[in-house]
Amino acid sequence: ALLDYLEANYPNCLQQRFGIEDISCEEKNAVLEKIAAKRGLLENGEPSLEKASYLLIKEFKDGLLGRISLERPKEDAR
Repeated sequence: ALLDYLEANYPNCLQQRFGIEDISCEEKNAVLEKIAAKRGLLENGEPSLEKASYLLIKEFKDGLLGRISLERPKEDAR
């Protein structure tokens, strides 16, 4: 869910932080595999999706992905 939200609302943050180009064309597992490979998060020589997921959440919580808000402004009800 975090990956979907970042892609929809902050598309450049993953590209800047992890050097992943055009994540909109990628499946979510492919994005996590690229993060794992770039950071050396491997299990038995294969990219670890679990470790990449934990890394993404940790870096989000630590503010390393930039200024990101999970709250969206409400639409004016006219």
